[in-house]
Amino acid sequence: MDTFLTESIVASLAPAPALHPWRGFAKGVWQTEVNVRDFIVRNVNPYEGDRAFLAGATGKTKALWDTVAALL
Repeated sequence: MDTFLTESIVASLAPAPALHPWRGFAKGVWQTEVNVRDFIVRNVNPYEGDRAFLAGATGKTKALWDTVAALL
């Protein structure tokens, strides 16, 4: 096997650079153990606006709901 091919294979098997999946979140115990409460307490802020941001149901959603309602 030539050197170029060997180097390509080794490079493709190298671990990807570390991602930072928790960027933007407050640090806490939730990062090292399953602790949903800690995550919520540290990172969730109440929404204080009105409901103007809500959109109505789409046609597909209404059709699905009609189908589901008929089964109830």
